[in-house]
Amino acid sequence: MNKDSLSASIDPVPTQGRAQAPAPGDRAFRFKSGSVIRAGWLAEDLPFLNRSLRYLLRGQGGELRQEFGLESGDIGVLGVLQSNPGVTQNDLAASLVLKKSAVTRVVQRLEARGLLTRARSPLDRRANILNLTEAGADLAQRVRAAAAARHADWFTGISAEERAVFFDVLFRLVDRLAETHPADPGEDDDD
Repeated sequence: MNKDSLSASIDPVPTQGRAQAPAPGDRAFRFKSGSVIRAGWLAEDLPFLNRSLRYLLRGQGGELRQEFGLESGDIGVLGVLQSNPGVTQNDLAASLVLKKSAVTRVVQRLEARGLLTRARSPLDRRANILNLTEAGADLAQRVRAAAAARHADWFTGISAEERAVFFDVLFRLVDRLAETHPADPGEDDDD
């Protein structure tokens, strides 16, 4: 179901044939069709807003991957390796909230493309350490720049200070929840 069909299936509060604008502080969804749907308590429900954001941004992630010839999971791996040279494959999987088997597939694919190297850890022969190649580092930087341009568009009308607060709070929430979450996620996810 797309957003426009959702708005058509829910009747907004009518005001002479049109949807009534929400009162200040009353958050609402505004659709291309002109419908306005009050969010009510869902305006502060993290799982609901997360699901909505993922739906609205999913196409953007697909476009970014297509632009650089990447597949699901590749961008996350490139980003983590860019900031964490020599990370173990297990720590990479945990940081991306992906199953180890999914990360193994991504690592093999990126290694075959010459974008990263994999070697046994000298400290723990059971662990693989990963590093970007020069080509991988270049690609990661180009993807980062393209993602930054998309973020600038998404955050139009939101100040730099508000954006910084948003990401600070979001990151702290993820960090806190990660401390108590099981190490191996139940399902694979997009980057």
